[in-house]
Amino acid sequence: MPKGIRHPSGDAVAGNGLIDRRALLGQGVAIAGALSTGVGASLTSAAADPLKDDPWSLAPGSSIKPYELPSSFEKNVARTLNNPDGLPFVQTARTPHHMLNGMITPNGLHFVVAYGGPPDIDPDKHRLVIHGLVKRPLMFTLEALALPDGVAYQLPGVRRQQRAAVFPPAAAGQHSGTARARVLC
Repeated sequence: MPKGIRHPSGDAVAGNGLIDRRALLGQGVAIAGALSTGVGASLTSAAADPLKDDPWSLAPGSSIKPYELPSSFEKNVARTLNNPDGLPFVQTARTPHHMLNGMITPNGLHFVVAYGGPPDIDPDKHRLVIHGLVKRPLMFTLEALALPDGVAYQLPGVRRQQRAAVFPPAAAGQHSGTARARVLC
């Protein structure tokens, strides 16, 4: 018969030398009971020291800025770049989902794929021009294309129900744009 923990009956607990679940649970309950009755009182003291207030809770915080930036404690939460030197080929920036707190992805941490990098365009001078083989050439300013407050842009090919199932209303960043119908009609 293999050596191992033996039941009070004298049989090997699991027949193969491993600990039987009932014996393990029984021993665990006995140890927990001993600790709760004070047998291990030297490990924990019954009277805890009073909590001290942290310095940040004793004074008012900093003033509100016109455009808020992430907390200094979030400085390590950054996207992973495949082309950090900006060499002339495709660039991607991956969202660090494992480092985010909550459901909302901050705008600066959205996943991006760029072929040539983002241009620096003055919004007051930018124009969308539709011309060529069209009946009516058009030119739009960004102001003319602006959506009314409270209207969000729906990405083409994404049904509302599917999007709501995958991304609840709060699980989004800040979106802007214009409906294609306003441009094409």
